[in-house]
Amino acid sequence: MTDNPLPAAKFGAHISHPARVQAAWPAAVEAELGLRFPGPGTWPEDAAAKADDLPRGRHRPSRLSAPGPDQRVAARRRRGRGEWLDSGPAQGAGCPPGAVKWLWRLLVAAIVVLAAFSAANPGPGDRRAAASGGGDPGGGDPAGAAGAAVRGVAARWVAGQVGRGAIVACDPAMCATLQSRGLASGNLVMLRQGAPDPLGSDVVVATAAVRNQFGSRLSGVYAPAVMASFGSGSARIQIRAVAPDGAAAYRSALGADLLARKAAGAQLLLNPRIGVSPVARRQLTSGEPDSRLLITLAAMATMRPVYIAAFGGSAHGAGVSMPLRSAIIRGIRGAGYVRQAVAFLRAQRAPYLAASVQATTLADGRPIIRIEFAAPSPLGLLGAGYVAAKRR
Repeated sequence: MTDNPLPAAKFGAHISHPARVQAAWPAAVEAELGLRFPGPGTWPEDAAAKADDLPRGRHRPSRLSAPGPDQRVAARRRRGRGEWLDSGPAQGAGCPPGAVKWLWRLLVAAIVVLAAFSAANPGPGDRRAAASGGGDPGGGDPAGAAGAAVRGVAARWVAGQVGRGAIVACDPAMCATLQSRGLASGNLVMLRQGAPDPLGSDVVVATAAVRNQFGSRLSGVYAPAVMASFGSGSARIQIRAVAPDGAAAYRSALGADLLARKAAGAQLLLNPRIGVSPVARRQLTSGEPDSRLLITLAAMATMRPVYIAAFGGSAHGAGVSMPLRSAIIRGIRGAGYVRQAVAFLRAQRAPYLAASVQATTLADGRPIIRIEFAAPSPLGLLGAGYVAAKRR
């Protein structure tokens, strides 16, 4: 790659958080990018031995295990009923056994009479429920069924696209749906009524309940960026990235990150070992790809030439400023190199460990590799200093 290397003083030489960069790059890549990564290096030959040492995500204490006030009250009531049935209040009061037996018989007879009366004379609420389809949520409450369907779609996206270590804030109904999709309770923050804010999480699932709870502060202060959106009207659900330092600071960081991605994309287009399709060229020029993809592709080019077919990963309803988190690489020759490249990609460490690496073969026999990183996209990996160096 000595024909036209990426200048060490330009590409990534000013990473803003060096302690977070733990990619297992070889020495050749470090020299190519002008970076020094702490920790042992990993190249495809020993990637299999390192695969078992990869981090599996952050451990967070469970935030759903503690029962709420309503649950504790209900539990006390259940325990109270059990104690009454076990101890027998009549015997405790000193009543003779015969009197206790007659009291029970009278109670059972009264319950039977009341049940028969209710069956013969349904109330207004019962008649409305019967006319609308009873308790079936699909036929009796179309709006409720539609809301449940949108929750399922949103939960499926979160389970498949959001990083396993990310903390997700949600209302009780949405949290239950997310848990049914496999998200651990320790990664969920339940936003009950009265919760002051969703801060402390990485992602907030903005259902109608959450929007009503936080109002304009949700988009104006806590979570300004929309990563995906599903449904419409009151059933609309948005997946938002939380801004820990506020919306203004987030937008400023996002703007700086876009400038750095544009500069890095322009530099990659000058590299003779990286070929691009017209679509990928436009995407690189406009700074659309995620910073993790740009750094990873530069590293792969040190192994062999790569051809980028396209970048993708934009979800339905995502904001225009959201980076593209996936790439399709083709034009690769040799099954051995495909195995090496896949092993290399899977051996990386956060933040450069891809959420998904898939190798497949097209109908014409050409192999391709698809790389996808998890949401939300980290900002500042290239650093503001990279833009200044590029301008010089």
